[in-house]
Amino acid sequence: DLWHPALMTDPSGVGAAEDATMRASLQAVSGSFPKITEAFRFLRLLVRKHHLDGRQVPLQAVVGVLNTGIRTWEKTTSLKL
Repeated sequence: DLWHPALMTDPSGVGAAEDATMRASLQAVSGSFPKITEAFRFLRLLVRKHHLDGRQVPLQAVVGVLNTGIRTWEKTTSLKL
């Protein structure tokens, strides 16, 4: 749920990171995370500046992550945003 008129979601921006921007982002961090081979965008949020009236908008997101692969995640697995 979006609680401010300045916020809107972009449904075309959700899914496997196959666009050029996401591929470039993944490549940029590949040195720090060598085992990462793909990425997924959970949400693409747009902020309409003309609705802000010079103020900031607080945002909170809850994301559920499920491993559907054949291997279990290592104990040190983490999600970085």
